[in-house]
Amino acid sequence: MDHFSHLWLFFLMVLGIIVLPGLDMAFVLASSLTSGHRAGLVAVAGIVAGGMTKTKTVGVVASVPIPEVVRNINSFVLGAQSVDPSIKAKVVWVNEGSARRRRPRPPPA
Repeated sequence: MDHFSHLWLFFLMVLGIIVLPGLDMAFVLASSLTSGHRAGLVAVAGIVAGGMTKTKTVGVVASVPIPEVVRNINSFVLGAQSVDPSIKAKVVWVNEGSARRRRPRPPPA
């Protein structure tokens, strides 16, 4: 997969944040520069979720607690808290890496 295929979407979201300047823009730029464009997109998603919440709570459903997933959750929550610092996060761990069913192996002949 080409890593630059969705880069236009990232720049479009960042451009939308630049139109409304503030600390959100600095947070997204810092996230994208330190951890790549995926972390920047996750931060933008957190900012959008933080702006849409009415209960001051955002939720995340995550697969397994590996460093990359935890880093994305932190970026999402910090993005939401950049809108309102009193926002709390609820994380649900599925502890399943893949939902694919494995085919049973035929018995040895």
